[in-house]
Amino acid sequence: MTKTFNMPSYALTLAVTLWGGAAMAADYTYSTLLQPDHPQTVLGGDPWADALREASNGEIDFQIFAGGVLLPGGDVLEGLADGVADAAFVTAGYIPAQMPIWALIGDMGWIEPDMAVISMAATEFGLLDEYGMRDWENNNVIFGGNLSTGQYVFHCRGTPNELDDFKGLSIRTAGNGWARFAEYIGAVPVNLTSGEIYASLERGALDCVALDEAQITEGARTGEVVDSIIKLPMGPFFSHATWAFNERFWAGLSSDQRYLLLDESARSIARYLGGMDEKIQESYDGGEALGVQILEPSESLLAARDAFVADDIGGLKRIAEQRGVADYEASLASFTTLVEKWKGLLDGVDRDDAKTLYNLARTEIFDKIDYDTYRVE
Repeated sequence: MTKTFNMPSYALTLAVTLWGGAAMAADYTYSTLLQPDHPQTVLGGDPWADALREASNGEIDFQIFAGGVLLPGGDVLEGLADGVADAAFVTAGYIPAQMPIWALIGDMGWIEPDMAVISMAATEFGLLDEYGMRDWENNNVIFGGNLSTGQYVFHCRGTPNELDDFKGLSIRTAGNGWARFAEYIGAVPVNLTSGEIYASLERGALDCVALDEAQITEGARTGEVVDSIIKLPMGPFFSHATWAFNERFWAGLSSDQRYLLLDESARSIARYLGGMDEKIQESYDGGEALGVQILEPSESLLAARDAFVADDIGGLKRIAEQRGVADYEASLASFTTLVEKWKGLLDGVDRDDAKTLYNLARTEIFDKIDYDTYRVE
């Protein structure tokens, strides 16, 4: 069983000293800003590390440092490139200047809500697409796969549901389209780390958070400090690499080990997608047991959401132009093509059928990689 560390901040210097250089034997570090009980850690990070250790006979052994204690969110990309960690969860939406294409592409979840489609499309985009690879290559890290969240919805103190109810409310968002939508409906977007959500809601410093459905009773555990969940569909969060790797670490592996590393990513994607529907239902059921009201969105709120999406997801092209993102339209077209491809491939596929999901990931993505030369030439 993988031991997931929620390391206290005073241990950071020691951790950097111990793991910043060459790791002893085959012990490696994986840093994630997500909490130990976050669904992506529980279904993605821990099982991935456990399976790798077993499949490699202990040659590849990752220790997971959760909660951003080894590398905080804004420092993950640079720290990973510098070798503070060998692998990490990297959120592109937090660092748009360094990850311009991925920060913008992440808003496409407002149009395609299926987390299986988005996870597969984003994984292929990051591993094989010339535009999707660019941000990772420019920052000297290796993209290794993506796990999308479920839908983002509103978790709120009180029961705001009509459009006018949101005017002036403070809403923690994950940036990107969620921040623009908060402004669009007259609310005030607040930038806080995921680790600050619970205390801010508990103190009343926040009125709502835009957050995925699976965190009512795990991860942020909003069900303990909110009164309602408004099921307004605001797309999944996928603007990240669930697994990204330090270049020196990647180059130091044999081609067989690189294959094994990404094969476990493919298996983890299939396993995660198969487990998320149940996890989301458990989250809602747990919230109701705590007394949280689960509300369908009002017509006025749905209309505002639809108008926002129709307005180029709150002016996405204009933002790309303001940021000077080269090839934005080509990148968007390339990603959209992959989304349509995976909608077709996954049409009618049971999300609990991990074998079929894994085989699709392998044949359509991971088998197209040359493990002798990929990102080591």
